[in-house]
Amino acid sequence: MTLKRRCSLSGWLPGIAIMMAALVVVAAMATGTVQGRADNFTDIFYTNSFRGAFEWIKKLDWVGMIVQAVISIFSLFGVALLTIRIMTSMLFLSAKGMWEEVHDLKSGGETLEKDFLGMGGMVKSWASGKAGTGLDAIVGAVLLLLPDVKRYSDFGEKAGGDFGEDITITQYILKIALPTVMTVFFFAMGFNGTLFQALAVTVDTMGTFADKAISVNYAGMAEDLINAGTGYKFAFSADGTNLGKFQQNLAKDVYGRCVSKTRGASAAQLETIGKNIEGRIAEKITLQNLATAQHPTEKVKAGLILEDGTADHYVSYLGYELIINSSETANGELTHWAMNDLVGLGDESSMAATAQSTPQFIHLFIRQTSDFNGAYINVDG
Repeated sequence: MTLKRRCSLSGWLPGIAIMMAALVVVAAMATGTVQGRADNFTDIFYTNSFRGAFEWIKKLDWVGMIVQAVISIFSLFGVALLTIRIMTSMLFLSAKGMWEEVHDLKSGGETLEKDFLGMGGMVKSWASGKAGTGLDAIVGAVLLLLPDVKRYSDFGEKAGGDFGEDITITQYILKIALPTVMTVFFFAMGFNGTLFQALAVTVDTMGTFADKAISVNYAGMAEDLINAGTGYKFAFSADGTNLGKFQQNLAKDVYGRCVSKTRGASAAQLETIGKNIEGRIAEKITLQNLATAQHPTEKVKAGLILEDGTADHYVSYLGYELIINSSETANGELTHWAMNDLVGLGDESSMAATAQSTPQFIHLFIRQTSDFNGAYINVDG
């Protein structure tokens, strides 16, 4: 009886331990010793940890070497094999009856005994009279030595070509002209890099739509505040220049992002934010500074510093991208602003209470949104 009682207690021990552990966790949560917050957890996806960096790609230079070798070699082989296939098909059509006979002789000897280069089987096939008799046998022996041109042309059983029995060489060339031109064109695009650049442009376009889909319309938020009479009114676009329009759109976008980070801001605080943004944009966003941006082409950069009055037109080729994270600097940025500086941290107003506890920075990237077409007259209206 004692042994049975001990076994019964030992079977209960794991269950008792689990219950005790659960009670400890519940008690800890009830007393506040364990705290968890999920507010803005997805902000970590906007940090540099969740985006690629070319610093790592530089360490994989050998991958680029392999890719370049594959593109170069396969482009050459692709065009070479295309040429061989077309020339073989033309050779077949130049003497179609003879090459049909060669193909029949080769196909008939496939079931015979094979040895080195198939010479033994060919001799037996010729000796059995399959290549003809008399003088025809001599011609047949020569035909047996010729390659099976039909098999390797567009008219072979495995070629899959849709050609009629009575097709001529002219009809053949006309039929394959467009596919051949396009094949060579795509191989040339691959060798020159334009094929994958076209794919990259398509992906970037889709990425732009994706960015718009997941982004808040901060400029629209600023417009709503201005229309309600509580927002700050920027006057950059009053001069009618492209630079003024660029500064106006950028100011509204930055203003909306700052306002979204300051909950319950008063009219005076919104005024402070607007003035801070206006001063910093007027200081940093100039033609000379835009010309130092990393991403625009050299033609656009050179146009931005012209002194003949046409420099403002080149601003119409530019766009921007704003990224907010906790990194003080970012590779490729034109400039950055500390969020706490823009919302008024350090002022005597209560704005300091709404400033970010974790410093965040707005990084400005200048992008070229359209190609330079060589025109210097502004026809944008």
